[in-house]
Order: sequence, then C-alpha cells, then structure tokens
Amino acid sequence: MSLINQSLLCIFLSSICLLYLTFFTQELARKKYRASYFLILTIQIFFIISIQGRAGWVGFIAGLVFLLFKLQLIKLTCKVAFGISAICIVLLVPILFLLKTGSSEGRLLIYKVSATLFQDHWLWGIGIGRFKTQYNLYQADYFTKKSIDDRAALLADNTIYAFNDLWQLLIEIGAVRFAGVAALAIIAIKLVCKHYVIKPERRSLFYGSVAAIICILAASLFSYPFHNFLLQAVFLIYVTTALFALKIKESFKQVGQFFLYMLRGFFPLVIIYLLVQEKTKMDGIIRSKQAFELSQLGYKNKSLKIYDSLFQAGSTDGATMMAYAKQLYFVKDFEAAKRMIRYARMCHTDNNIYSVSAEIEEALKNSKGAERDYKTALYMVPNRMRGRFNLFQFYLRNADTTNAIFWGNSIVNMPIKVPSDHTASMRRQTVEALNRIRLILY
Repeated sequence: MSLINQSLLCIFLSSICLLYLTFFTQELARKKYRASYFLILTIQIFFIISIQGRAGWVGFIAGLVFLLFKLQLIKLTCKVAFGISAICIVLLVPILFLLKTGSSEGRLLIYKVSATLFQDHWLWGIGIGRFKTQYNLYQADYFTKKSIDDRAALLADNTIYAFNDLWQLLIEIGAVRFAGVAALAIIAIKLVCKHYVIKPERRSLFYGSVAAIICILAASLFSYPFHNFLLQAVFLIYVTTALFALKIKESFKQVGQFFLYMLRGFFPLVIIYLLVQEKTKMDGIIRSKQAFELSQLGYKNKSLKIYDSLFQAGSTDGATMMAYAKQLYFVKDFEAAKRMIRYARMCHTDNNIYSVSAEIEEALKNSKGAERDYKTALYMVPNRMRGRFNLFQFYLRNADTTNAIFWGNSIVNMPIKVPSDHTASMRRQTVEALNRIRLILY
C-alpha cells in the first residue's frame, strides 16, 4: 500500500474533505439533501480528528481558511484571513508539539542535523534524491560529538525524509536553484491570475481543488506527502481539475488556449509516468522478497540470479542491494559483496547497510574498515543495542580488551527504548563476557 502511516492518510482525507466541503456549501439551500450531506461531512471530520495526523490538521485548517475567504462563508478581507491563519498557526504549533512530545522532539533532532547538511551544501545542494544517502551519515557524525545515552539519542532513528518537503527540496537543490524554481512558480501563478478566469459553473470545483492543493502544500511543511506516490498523484489530479475549471480571457486567446491545453495534458502524463515508476518499484520489492525466500529455503544460486537481474535492471532500492550483498557474503564472495554494498550506499544509507558493510570488511581482514563501519552503524541509531553489541564483539574477536570493556559497560548501562528478550539476551552475554575479562585481568 502507498499509504502506510496515519500522517499521510490524514493529509489525504483532509484534502478530500475540503473538496467535498465546497460542494456541501452549495447544497445547504436544498433541504432535501442537507442532512445526508452534513452526515457525510461529519463522518469525514471525525476520521480526520481520530487519526491524529498533525500535518493533516495543519493542512485542513489552511485550506479551510482559504475556503472561508473565497466562498465568503464568513465575510473576511484578505488581511483578516491572513491574520486568522497566523493566529491559528501560533496557537496550533505548541498544541501539536505537546500532543506527541516524543515524535516532535525527534523531528526537532532531524531539523537540527539537516541544518548542518544544508550549511555544508547551501549554494548548489547535495543533489536531487540524495537526502536519503547523506542524512544518516550526518546523524552519525552528530552523535560522535554528543552523548549517545541522552533523550535525543533515544529518539534517533534511520531517516530518509526531512519531514518538511520544502526544506528537503532546498537541501537537495541548493539556494540558487531553489530561488529559480520559486521565481518560476510565482511568474506562472501571476500569468494564470492575469490571463485566465474561473468558469462560473465550475467555481466550487476550482476553489475546492485549490483548497486541497493548499492543504497538501501546508501539510508538506510537517510531513513528506510529495515522497508518496498516492499523494503525488492526488495532488496532480487536483491541479488538473483546477485547470479544467479555468477559461482564457479574450485578450490572450490564441497563445493562452494552447498553453492551457498543454498543461491539461501534461499533468495526466506525469501521473502515468509516476504509476509506471511505482509499478516497477513494487515489482522489484516482490522479486526481492522472492529472492530472500529462496535463500531461506537453501536455493542460493536462484536467489543470487534474481538479485543480479534486479541490479542489472538498475534497481535503486538500497534494501534490495543490501540483501544482495548479504547473499554474496554468505557464499563467501566477499569482493563482490563489497562492490554491491558500495552500490547500496549510493542508493540509501542506514545502520543495517553499514553493519553488513562492517561484516564484509572484517571478512576481508580489513580491521580498520570494519571498525569504522561498525562505529558508523552504532552512531547512526545509538538507541539500538545491536550496534553496540556488534562493536563489542568485534573488539572481543580482535583481543582489544580496553575498547571491549568500554563498549561492554556502555551496553550494560544504556537506557533501553523498547525492552525485549533479544536486548535482555545481548545484555546477559555482555555481562558474562565482561566477567570473563575481569577474571583474566585480575
């Protein structure tokens, strides 16, 4: 499924509700259907509230203020509408922060780390799509200089989104190109406002679509709807719907009509392209799962053939390429595994990829490379005991008693985010190993 969490689902439902709200206001005068329309609207709002998707709530309020202003449901001037929006934001942000304190603190950590990423590449950016390959490395560097047992470390996790699509775009394309994109967007909006008018019979459709667009744009400042296929497609549908509600002014007839037709055709083509890309991605995930299952059943060669075909097809799924590297590691083709894990890191970085990389480096007798990758995996997500335990065992295998004792004590004393039998087992093994070391030393 494309919608995999409450935040994205709430954004989707909020945009639908705003579009529906415009038609609901047109039906208020018709007593025959008023009750049924009101019931449907009430159900929609109930689901939006119950889902507790804070980004969706922000988007809904932004779109609602726009509708109140444009449909004149409440007599508002532009300045008053702007003032109401500002007040809502000032009041809403602290409430939303307190609603899910842990999640909010986690996002503040992401913003703090990503600010360093932007500072290092502010002019031209790190490259489109490279946030997911760079952020976790910066997070690892951040925790090498901070405590790995404080609350911030406890909330850290593998991150591939900035939870602010506009901010992430700025980081990826840089200030110069971002300014260019913003200028083009402003020029395009001004041209539309100057040369096009709304068809009277499609007024509600236009304003409902624009409210839904505003909803997704506002929500994108606190989430990642533009990195989700379904919300990408829905956003483009809203844009196309708004375009079909416009008509050209007489003074701009010839050029403007062609431009409008071009845009009406362009966005559906983009949706088709996204659909093809999503299908290719899902096919790759299915085949990767098949390869993993074959490996579990002992069909190593068949599994490797599927992974190789995915690689040859240009798969950009880091998790799949990591799984391929693990299979190569299991059949002891360590050089090929090293090449594949490098490719995986070009697509995506997280603590699991660096843990596999460390195992491969250790198998190739590259102790320094293995130690570096074990530490990187640990500092990326310091609240995972597995990272510390892997490094602890590495030092035990290399008879590095000093470092083994240091990281062993770190495991014993670390706060546990989610207690489990697995963490209890690792801690027990660590205590036993430390006791053996103490017997030898003393």
